[in-house]
Amino acid sequence: MIPSILLTGFGPFGDNQSNPSQSVCQRAAEILHEAEYRLHTLVLPVSYQRCPAMLLEALERLQPDAVLSLGLAARAQELAIERFSVNIDDASLPDVDGLRREGQPIRIEGPAAYGATLPIETMLQALRHREVPARLSNHAGAYLCNHCLYVACDWAAEQQNATMTGFVHLMPPPGLSDASPGMPIERTLQVVGWLLDAVARHVAPVTSAPQREEQA
Repeated sequence: MIPSILLTGFGPFGDNQSNPSQSVCQRAAEILHEAEYRLHTLVLPVSYQRCPAMLLEALERLQPDAVLSLGLAARAQELAIERFSVNIDDASLPDVDGLRREGQPIRIEGPAAYGATLPIETMLQALRHREVPARLSNHAGAYLCNHCLYVACDWAAEQQNATMTGFVHLMPPPGLSDASPGMPIERTLQVVGWLLDAVARHVAPVTSAPQREEQA
């Protein structure tokens, strides 16, 4: 069985007039058309109200084996593969609709945190093996990136299915931030391809395994 992977990115936000995660999603099919998995892409608005609804609709419709979400860390000097999402929105920066959420839970009475279930150590090694600057990060912040990951993790937990979830913060393109050397979009596309390959190799044995019958 061929694994199905949903790749998500975000549109522009704040002072960032472009977002490499959007560019990757829009161009992924160009470089990944020979991949041994079914790739679905979705660009989400940086909106507390619109983002969850769009993401949940795609998850329900596609029922993917894995979700790899991407976002921009505008000052980052390396890629960050996130370990956890936390049940909090707490950012002074408003979303693109002008809504600000500070100290508010994503889901009332929801778990305090979810751990990413993608093979993050394998993903990290796949990048370091190719000398890509990358690290593991403890959580995805408290803005829309974290919100997106929490929603995906929460959906998978509620559905009690095997969908794996995770998030990677990308470096900005060169020139976007004085604090980061940046990464050209062509290189970012290549890097995301390696991440998707690592995810697909991990998912494939699970999805292709025969179902065992329950014994009475």
